[in-house]
Parts: sequence; C-alpha cells; structure tokens
Amino acid sequence: MQDAAALSPAIEAFDAVASRFDVRFGAWRSVAAQRRSVRRALAKAFPRGARVLEIGGGTGEDARWLAARGRVVQLTDGSPSMVRIARKKLRSQRGPAPCVVAAEGLERWAVERESTGEPLFDGVFSNFAALNCVDDLEGCARGLARLLRPGAPALLVLFGTLCPGEVVVQLARGDARAALRRRARGAVPARLGGRAFEVRYHRAGALADAMAPWFRLRRRIGVGVLVPPSAAEPWISRYPALVRTLEQLDRVLARPFAPLGDHVMYWFERTGSDTTGSDTTGSDTKGSDPTGSDPNRSDPTGSDPNRFVREQVRSGGWGAHDLGILLPPDRARFHPSLPTPHALES
Repeated sequence: MQDAAALSPAIEAFDAVASRFDVRFGAWRSVAAQRRSVRRALAKAFPRGARVLEIGGGTGEDARWLAARGRVVQLTDGSPSMVRIARKKLRSQRGPAPCVVAAEGLERWAVERESTGEPLFDGVFSNFAALNCVDDLEGCARGLARLLRPGAPALLVLFGTLCPGEVVVQLARGDARAALRRRARGAVPARLGGRAFEVRYHRAGALADAMAPWFRLRRRIGVGVLVPPSAAEPWISRYPALVRTLEQLDRVLARPFAPLGDHVMYWFERTGSDTTGSDTTGSDTKGSDPTGSDPNRSDPTGSDPNRFVREQVRSGGWGAHDLGILLPPDRARFHPSLPTPHALES
C-alpha cells in the first residue's frame, strides 16, 4: 500500500478531483468513443476468467466493464480517493479489492505478492495515459515482469506524440505552445483542477527499450485518430452524429495511422526472459545482468537501442506504416521521433 503522504504531484492532482472526475469526463462523447475503442481490444486480449491487472485504474470504469464480462480484475491506482470510489463500484463484482499502488511502486508490490504466494496475472492494461505521469518506465516494466506469466498480453495506452486533432484545436484557440507540446522531450507542465504537475510524452522507441527484454511489442493501435482529443470538448459533444462517423472511420484507420492517434495502444507480450533478480529498490538492475556475466545476455537488443525496431521490421512484425514512415518494408528504418495528451486543463 502507498503512503498517502508520499503522493506525487500528478497523483495529488487526480486525487483532488476524484469526486467529480466521472461527472466531468464521463459525459464527453470523444472520451466515450475512445474508451469503446480500447475496450474492444481488451475484450479480444483477455478471455473470460482471465486474471487481469489494471494500472492507473482511476474510479474503476474499465475494471467494472471487464468484471461484468467475466474477467477478474485487480485495479491499482496511486490515488487513495480514486481507489475508494472504485471499491464502491466493484463491490458487487465480488472480485479482488482495488489497491492503492502507484505505477512507480509496482516492483515493490510484486515482491510483496511473491512473499505471500499470490498467483501471476494473465494480463495487464493501462488506459488513458496513466503512464505519461511516470518518469521511470523501466522500473514499471521490471515490476510488470514480476507480476505477469510468460505470454501474457500488456496493453498500454499512452498519449500520442503526433496528434493532428490537438494541433488544429489548439491553433484555433491561438495557443501555439499547446499545439506543439506533444513534440517536447522531458517533463512538460500540466494542470488539472488547478493543481500543477508534469507529464512526459514517451516515444515508441523509448517505451520499447524500457520494456525489453521482458516484453516484446506486437502491434500498435491508434485511439482517436479522427475522434478528437478532449481539448475539443465540450464543443465536439454537441455533434453526436459527427463523433459517431469519426468513430467508425477510426476502426479502419487505427492500425495504419496509429502514430496519429490522440492515444496510442501499445500491445506487448510478456517474454520468457527472467526478471530482475533480488534488487527491488528500483536501482538499474537491467545493466547488472541477473542472467550472467554477459551484459547482452538478458537483452535481446544488445547494446544497440534501435536493433529491436529493425528486427521487428525485418521479421515482418512491423510494417513501414507502424514506424510512421511511408516506405517499403525493405527500406524502412528507425525514426527517432516515433510516437507515444488529453488536454489537461484547469
């Protein structure tokens, strides 16, 4: 369990708006459309009876939806107030009680579960960019590696970094800085409910590197390629027929134009690679090589951070469109600006 006194600024911001979070965002048609897109993938990835972990589950909307369809969902979130609301929503499902666990604390929580003999999960998901509030993606990946069985899917929905919809909306408002903020590297200021915190627009290559060698990327799916981002709310919700049309078009464009999504779903699969050894403090144990003296033995990408991407293209795992480069597969090459916000406004 997480100490409430140690909440990060991002978690504090979401904790402060927990009681009105569903009222504010739940009525927006763009959010509902994007959520339906994610849920179609969740239903496909996790069969009935699967034990599923949710990271940054908030007030429990997706967990309740999955639980009502026969999945056993363990919701986690860093916000104590969000978790209290989720517990009320999920009480009738008779599944595991939601836990106050931040994404940054997954590795320590995994060790606690191991000590009590808890079973591994059959899959994990994180919706609507909870991981964009996390700086240490590798530490999160280490924790997930200890929590999931080999072969388990991991569906992680992060902000896209090349969303034309947000560029258009913010330029129409005369805010050029907001229009281009997703291209920023490093921490970017954000606000929610009058509270300041930071988000990071993680690139696809950085995410894949952080998840390796414990997870391999299988595919990417655009969420909100044409459906506008929440920056267009509440205006866009006045036109339900338009939103429905854009949602239908997104079902066709989600794969070939994934990098242009308001969000991007990264569909990983847990490999058979061992976890990180005995160090559970969050130190950099990937480089300590728990599998032996060869520093590349536990890392199939070796010392070249782009090798993973090139091998995916060469093997047919990715096409050129997955890399955001309109080239034949034999000419596709790694691009350093590959993607990975909703407009978080006061």
